[in-house]
Amino acid sequence: MSERSLILVALGVVFGAAVSWEVPGIVVVGVCALALLVRHPACALVALTVLATSLASRAEEGVATVRHSEAIDGIADLVSDPARAEFGWTVELRVHDGRRLWAQMPHEVGAALATLRMGERVRLEGVVSPLDATPSWMKSRHLAGRVTVRRLDAYDRGPLLWRSVNAVQRLTGAGMQPLDEQQRALYLGIVFGDDRGQSAVQQYRFRASGIAHLLAVSGQNLALMVVVAAPLLGRLARTPRVAVSAVLIVWFCVLTRIEPSVLRAAAMVLIAAVAWWHGRFVSARRILWVAVIALVLIDPLLIWSLGFRLSVAASIGLIEFARPLAERLRGPRWFRQPLAVALAAQSLTSLLLVNTFGPTSLLSPIVNLLAVPIGGALMVWGAATGPLAGILGAPVDEFASWPARALLWGLDALATVGAHPGIPRVGLGGAVATAFGCALPWASLHWPGAIGTRGIRRLMVVAVVVVVGDLTLSVRPFSSVGEPRLVAEVAGVERWQIGRSEVWVLDGGATPRRVLDALGSMRRPVVALVVVVGGGKRSAGAVWALRQVAEPGAIVAMRPELVADAGSLPAGILVVDGVAFRLGGDGRPAPAHDAVH
Repeated sequence: MSERSLILVALGVVFGAAVSWEVPGIVVVGVCALALLVRHPACALVALTVLATSLASRAEEGVATVRHSEAIDGIADLVSDPARAEFGWTVELRVHDGRRLWAQMPHEVGAALATLRMGERVRLEGVVSPLDATPSWMKSRHLAGRVTVRRLDAYDRGPLLWRSVNAVQRLTGAGMQPLDEQQRALYLGIVFGDDRGQSAVQQYRFRASGIAHLLAVSGQNLALMVVVAAPLLGRLARTPRVAVSAVLIVWFCVLTRIEPSVLRAAAMVLIAAVAWWHGRFVSARRILWVAVIALVLIDPLLIWSLGFRLSVAASIGLIEFARPLAERLRGPRWFRQPLAVALAAQSLTSLLLVNTFGPTSLLSPIVNLLAVPIGGALMVWGAATGPLAGILGAPVDEFASWPARALLWGLDALATVGAHPGIPRVGLGGAVATAFGCALPWASLHWPGAIGTRGIRRLMVVAVVVVVGDLTLSVRPFSSVGEPRLVAEVAGVERWQIGRSEVWVLDGGATPRRVLDALGSMRRPVVALVVVVGGGKRSAGAVWALRQVAEPGAIVAMRPELVADAGSLPAGILVVDGVAFRLGGDGRPAPAHDAVH
């Protein structure tokens, strides 16, 4: 089968999994049997699409299956690492009948979770109830319902495989005890993809600067593991080398919590290893699409995972765009190639990220160019010295923490610069134009007669003009209003537009994460005035987080004694961006000509 036919088959499989139609089993068997007999790409496309949509339909039957509340009492497996939340603990469980449940519990009930990890088992009592909603991430996790836990105790450490990976994680974490809490959370995120301890400020900075992928496990982690194991694997014969590689890859996937991005990378490495074992050369493009087909057929709900989609998009960009871009860019080779790789990897992923989280920094390619080598060095250093430092303790752990601390400082500095509110941000239009510009050299390589050198230059100028026009929205938005207008409202955060600026009203539901999520969705992350009308210490924490990443013009509160450096609500007329307005009795902006008492 040609690569073009293979890509069409993969797209058909993804489409079938997305539409999720229920197809009679006899039809699926018949179509697949016909495809095996005929062996034509068109038949394979139809057969695998039908198979994918049928498998997706059956998989979705296991999602949100809980229809009424019921008591539960028994042993459950942890299928995610426990995470602290605002109200207590959250964790995913698999109970005795195979259902996966989303568990929530207050701090005092979930105290035992503080020392537990994925793969270990607990004894619990609680009440199972239906999910309030089934967003795509819950669908990709196969969640059947939620459970409110009344009692939870540790039961055992789980199977041997999980005991081994959890022991490595515990030793690595113990080996970096000299780091402070924020540094250790960042360190564990980069080495293992464990983002549970990261603050909302850290996550905002890395996301806004375009290097959030360093905080999640990816193919880069797996590639570094293969490089570290290469001296050992190189001494083995062909068959044992493939077998040991497969074992190492499976173990690494479990170590990094079987994340979708790692599954994509692991599938590609396994396919390449099998091809090498058979003595065949297979292109990276073919390996990628075979891996996508295999993974989606194994778990059709994987397509709803943002991590999987980002991983596939980054792989497509690297495989297709990196080399043509490097040939078109100007400058020394040591600069062109890394920059081409950074641009190619972000060309498609930026479309997903901007659409999901909001605009990203204009400096993102440069920040990636500098941050990726630092992150790679930290991964290698952490994997090599972390467990050893955890075993030996002081003073070895202190020595091992010095290089880690320097690398972490470099990453945090890059994220802080990239997320600075003064840096223009690229929106969806700019992301589309950037992807289009990165695709032009690839298009000229595949269709040299259709797009000449002069045509490429003209189209690149068009793409640059679109990006520049998009960036102007970050400097000075086009729209302006003469009276206060509510433009967005998330739990606890109200965004009011006045002129071309914004005034925020925070109430009891405002948290650091919600406030920074709202800030990340803005084209121009500038807030002229923050009004705190409730929430006490929670809103004070949200204001503190906002101050770490932005410079709000002024902060006033109904109870200013609870919010540091906040003033009282003014009674007179205020002016923002040339527009006069008042604050009502509830703290919401109102037109200046309205009487407010």
